[in-house]
Amino acid sequence: MDKQEWKSFFRWLDQADAEELRQKKARIAALCRDIDDRDVKADARRMIRLIDQDLLAREGVAQRSTGKRSKSA
Repeated sequence: MDKQEWKSFFRWLDQADAEELRQKKARIAALCRDIDDRDVKADARRMIRLIDQDLLAREGVAQRSTGKRSKSA
């Protein structure tokens, strides 16, 4: 992907809700199985990682805002 495509992806990543992120991740993962080009597959895996990171970050923020943090002994 070129620089503009990545910019568009990051803009979408910031604006998408959690359900959209999960759906896009599933579509990319399904496509990834059929991709033979090494560079394209690397971009797809990077997109999946970034979506996962964003979902985890949102989950952490939601837990902090509702006070659901687990306490370690």
